[in-house]
Amino acid sequence: MIKRKIKKGKKMKKIKDFRPNMIRMLIFGIVVSLMIKYLLDLEKNEDCKCAVTETSKMLKNLLIALLVLVVLNMMLSFNKTILFVTLSLQIILFVYVAYLYFVYERELKKANCDCSDDIKKTLFKIYLYFRIIIVVLSLLLLSLFLDVSKK
Repeated sequence: MIKRKIKKGKKMKKIKDFRPNMIRMLIFGIVVSLMIKYLLDLEKNEDCKCAVTETSKMLKNLLIALLVLVVLNMMLSFNKTILFVTLSLQIILFVYVAYLYFVYERELKKANCDCSDDIKKTLFKIYLYFRIIIVVLSLLLLSLFLDVSKK
């Protein structure tokens, strides 16, 4: 009887821990999808050829790969090894996508491409800044924690 309660409690804890991760991945997936939609719309727009560059095409392909990794994370999160591999790939790909996005944005500014302005692009930029700030703060807190734990 006691073992059943303990097992049930552990299962509930796993489900509760899983929800924030799913919500975070879902939000990330939505933001990435909006950016892909933005790039696809630019490719279809005949009046905005200045926004279609090699960087935008590479960015679109990498965003699709990133979206596939997010979906894999949500579907295969029960296997820790696969989860570690997909999360590692997702982090590496995210850093490269962030870099490419800022390169692409600089290209648009140099070309005076005003037709590329869109709320989806602005939302993606804000989300990138937010994620970068969170990663930097996490690394700072981790370094402080590791420094304190050594003493």
